[in-house]
Amino acid sequence: MKKYAEYEINFTDGEQEKLRILPGGAQTADGISVSLKQKAADGCVLTSISLKQDKESGGRTKSLRAENPLRLLIPFEKRPEALTAMYMLNPWWTRPAFTDTFAGIPEKTRIVFARFSDCFACLFPMAGSRFMTMMGPGTETDILLEMSAGISLLCEIDEPVFLYAEGKSVDEAVHKIFACLEKQMIILPAKERKIPEMLRYLGWCSWDAFYRDVNEEGIRAKAAELHEKNIPVRWMLVDDGWQQVTDRTMDAYEPDRSKFPDGFKKMTDDIRKQTEVRWFGVWHALFGYWDGITPGSSLPEKISENLIHSAAGGILPDPENAEGFYRRWYEQLKDDGINFTKVDGQSSLADLYKNTVPVMEAARGVSAGLEKAASVFDGAVINCMGMAMENILARPTLAVSRNSDDFVPSRENGFAEHLLQNAYNSLYHNELYCCDWDMFWTKHPDAVRHALIRAVSGGPVYFSDRVGESDPAVLKSLCYPDGELLMMSRSAKPAADCIFTDPFRSGVLKLQNVGISGGRMAGGIAAFNLTAQTQAFSFSPDDIPELTGSGKYIAYDFFTGKLLRPQTEKTFCSQLPAGGYAWYVFIAEEEVTCLGLTDKFTGFLAVEDAFRIGPKTDFILHACGNIGIVSEKEIQSAVLNGRDVTDMLERNGTLYSIRLPEKEGRTILSVTV
Repeated sequence: MKKYAEYEINFTDGEQEKLRILPGGAQTADGISVSLKQKAADGCVLTSISLKQDKESGGRTKSLRAENPLRLLIPFEKRPEALTAMYMLNPWWTRPAFTDTFAGIPEKTRIVFARFSDCFACLFPMAGSRFMTMMGPGTETDILLEMSAGISLLCEIDEPVFLYAEGKSVDEAVHKIFACLEKQMIILPAKERKIPEMLRYLGWCSWDAFYRDVNEEGIRAKAAELHEKNIPVRWMLVDDGWQQVTDRTMDAYEPDRSKFPDGFKKMTDDIRKQTEVRWFGVWHALFGYWDGITPGSSLPEKISENLIHSAAGGILPDPENAEGFYRRWYEQLKDDGINFTKVDGQSSLADLYKNTVPVMEAARGVSAGLEKAASVFDGAVINCMGMAMENILARPTLAVSRNSDDFVPSRENGFAEHLLQNAYNSLYHNELYCCDWDMFWTKHPDAVRHALIRAVSGGPVYFSDRVGESDPAVLKSLCYPDGELLMMSRSAKPAADCIFTDPFRSGVLKLQNVGISGGRMAGGIAAFNLTAQTQAFSFSPDDIPELTGSGKYIAYDFFTGKLLRPQTEKTFCSQLPAGGYAWYVFIAEEEVTCLGLTDKFTGFLAVEDAFRIGPKTDFILHACGNIGIVSEKEIQSAVLNGRDVTDMLERNGTLYSIRLPEKEGRTILSVTV
């Protein structure tokens, strides 16, 4: 910074102070002292602010306003070529806005990706000990930051404001930011968080099937349908509608007996015995129900030491003693046959605890209590409706977090918006979490597109069809016969050349992700045309950071079943009609290369290992099914688990296929050329 910054300080009595201050200096006016400092921090630049009031001068100390008591316009030396700002479209989710000026940044922006002439960068408004910061529309030369603690009793500020990092790519800059945050806030990166075992298998959720009319009869009927159709669902989630509630508050820990007459235990035991379902989960809001606990119900008396009365008159978990609230509940649920929870409404926290507890203290306290109590379920929790940074940065260990607004079956153009949010949110959300791209319907006009993005997502896969409406054919491409998912190694993200381009207006959105196939890194590009016109585009293994410059790759078009030839050394060209989509797989080329299970979107992940001895290569696959092989030399023989299947080979140039019944269990395929 080379010129002054501007400050606007707002007090509860309506008074306002406006100051100008040189970087690194201090400004005093009417007993108020403000200083701004910058320092290097783990590969980033951290800007912090201190605001103090002179209590010794005899003047009156004034309280800061609860909402945006401090607004800062901070000069920025570099002018951006392009910006992608992730802003809150509502209290719970972020989505991208594309602009080329600080003035175009929307209100309530939580993170900004930038392209400058000489580098890429990430600007990150900080969450401090009490205050959270958001960005808004600045000027051509200044960024705007607004700080708030959500409480009007504070008189001073001593907090971080924002982090800034540069890199050779957006990924590098974002990673620097979150590596710094992990150290400062003592939270785990995504790679060190444990994904709950059940979420590695196909699941079903009650929400879009029943909404709040869920009941035992419906759950039993859906379980029976899944069993009859041989759909390998291994977990079921009972979403909103199972609790005893009054309007928007919770009356008791126990289920609504008019819907679940015997609680959950008998139902879950029966379904486990009669079907392949192994795990059951239930939904609840972070505060018990949407607005907390029902005053006058029996629950507040039983757990009064774990509750707090808000300034607005609500009853909420006490941030200083929240663990007991959740632990008692979770122990009861476990005894009732429940294995995990989905926790919703998390980013409503700032509103519900307003003028009661500073927002960051509330977020850390409640999240810590929930995470400690979740040890009852070995940490098996799906965090949801919580993409405000005060939530994202307050969870030290839990692994899974929803990555977008809800899938809504009837929403016009719902697929495009759902894809947009998930793709761009993953650019930062995946630094800390396994990203959950939400449920979908298999009986939906966009079912295949929805299935594809979930296969590529690297997160849980679950659906929410009504009773009688699940389509096994759509689900077959997502998992093995026992329901285990073929999960990619991280969350899918936009290719680098898509990060600063609005895919609703032009071009093709390319999602890229990676996984291990045969002991080597492989990956894929899912391409989507979200515009109303045909779009030409190019793609390459270099679009996937982990594959860049690492050798020669075979390219396979999943939907046509054909191998692709590059237009140049590595680049492929194609076009998609309006609404069109494609899925291209890149696998490291060997003398003989196995594509894995070609009827699974990410079937290349089924290749667990490969051993070559002379002209023979042995491939170990996780399961059996339709298998693809690529070989420049003619295949002389193929042996599957000791059985000669050479006569079953179907050849199309260098691509060979063996069509076999789908079967669970490791398979050894020996190919001799």
